[in-house]
Amino acid sequence: MNWLIPKVSVVIFVYMLIFFFYKGLLIRTYEGDSLNYHIPIAKAFLDGHITNPEFIKAVPLLKYYPGSSEGILSVLILFGIPINIYNVFAVFIFYFVLVFSGKRFKLSNELSILFATSVVTLHTIVRWINTQVIDIWLAIFFMLSLSLLQKPEKKISYFLIFGFSLGMLVGTKYTGIVFSIVLLIFNFKKIINILNPKRFIAFLTPFTFFGLLWYLRNFLLTNNPVYPLSFLFFKGDYVGIENNVFRSFTYPNGVNNFFNAFLSEFGLWTLTILTPLLLLFAKIRKDKKLEKAKILIFMGILNFAVFLFLPSDKYYNIVVSVFRYSYAAFIPVILSVFLIAQHFKKQMFISYLALSGLIIIPELYYYPKLMFLFIPLALIIFYFEKVYFFIKNRVRLKGKK
Repeated sequence: MNWLIPKVSVVIFVYMLIFFFYKGLLIRTYEGDSLNYHIPIAKAFLDGHITNPEFIKAVPLLKYYPGSSEGILSVLILFGIPINIYNVFAVFIFYFVLVFSGKRFKLSNELSILFATSVVTLHTIVRWINTQVIDIWLAIFFMLSLSLLQKPEKKISYFLIFGFSLGMLVGTKYTGIVFSIVLLIFNFKKIINILNPKRFIAFLTPFTFFGLLWYLRNFLLTNNPVYPLSFLFFKGDYVGIENNVFRSFTYPNGVNNFFNAFLSEFGLWTLTILTPLLLLFAKIRKDKKLEKAKILIFMGILNFAVFLFLPSDKYYNIVVSVFRYSYAAFIPVILSVFLIAQHFKKQMFISYLALSGLIIIPELYYYPKLMFLFIPLALIIFYFEKVYFFIKNRVRLKGKK
């Protein structure tokens, strides 16, 4: 496999970033959840109300939600940076986290890049890129935590980073608690075998600061760490979740709406919902070299089960919007597809599939002046390999002298 297809995918991704960065400077904030509570929570960091949500000017019950990722948004507000590029910044970071994930799971450099560009250009990601919703950030910390768990290290710095990542996962959204439990179910032994008091403290400090403090705050104020939700013997006041994704199937055209929404949000990667069927083949099921791929599939199944019980409605547009809750289910499964393809030496097949999946063009308006910025960057990307090896050879020759 050569570098041509990964380069093309990166060029498309870079143009997408430039386009939505520019668009973010032009449009007004418009998305409902962003206006109702993400932006107010972010502003609460700056006016000192974050420790007492009673004074946050947001939808009354939602202002008690954890706000770690809104803390990132508050930095943009503090420095006067247009907040419509909040998720442009997130997608940029997400790309590098996904490349890191691919390499951590032993994908080649080329397939790691293709995996990353395939995910960040999904319609279900692109749809929210000029909003202030925090689901992309949740996916960032989920994939970062998953990747760090693949090869635990005994360094204190590793436990500090892992504590920060997992803390941000549970501190971004209540569903982060469930997804973190799923992560630990499959990786608990890896961590516990190298844990000692110093490493545990190194993990617990950032995990508490970025994650657990939200639950402690809510418990002190409402006697319920996950307020306004009800959980076990903790009583909440949120009664708005009358429907969930699973129940939406029972409404007229519910299954059809779900499939259409899935196809709309994931394009060709809709086929990943069939990936668990691969485990029926003994050649895959019994192959020990595919253990990581199989774990990713099982993890995806568990997270998909969680997704089915998250809020939705019978209407098509609502079903479409809730697919942002499914990132933790389908991104690991997409990664497993890349791992299986690499194992069976089907790199070109998965490359063509990945390139065909880059169907973001209908999302892009025509801004001809952007070409003057994009074309030089595209040329740099396309010839980066030659420039990289030229610099590398120069450094090596100087070292010999």
